[in-house]
Amino acid sequence: VPGYAIGTVAERTATMRWGVELWKTYYTTTIPLFNVVVRKAYGVAGGVMVECRDPHTRVAWPSGEWGSLPLEGGIEVGHSAELRKVEKEGGLEAQKVRYKELETTYRRLMNPVRTANAFSVEEIIDPADTRSLVSEWCRMVYETELPERVIRRVTGQLQPVFA
Repeated sequence: VPGYAIGTVAERTATMRWGVELWKTYYTTTIPLFNVVVRKAYGVAGGVMVECRDPHTRVAWPSGEWGSLPLEGGIEVGHSAELRKVEKEGGLEAQKVRYKELETTYRRLMNPVRTANAFSVEEIIDPADTRSLVSEWCRMVYETELPERVIRRVTGQLQPVFA
């Protein structure tokens, strides 16, 4: 899922409106999902990926990051008053030092293993194992899930929705 730009340019070009259309389409599909978080999954775009239906599998590489805001924006928003005060009292250099201290503190807490459960990540995997894991998942879905879904579709229990 692509990220959504923020700011006045994004507002003028209705980026979020088109992002919401993507979100609706993603949520109304009936196909099984397998997500691999490779790098960053933040904000609304990251939230779209949170489990929306079964079967749904989400794994992540150790390089994966997720949350409400990227660390940089979170520090700027969450500590803006403190950073302004430090800059006013000690200058721009003191503000940069304090920012770096905060960044170091938060980076220690950003271990993907610690936060995986909150973002519905089932497993942190070795990137080299990705292909075999996806292949195994596809085989499992094809053999067990798809025959059941065909029956549910034929009996009218599973309806396709087109947003």
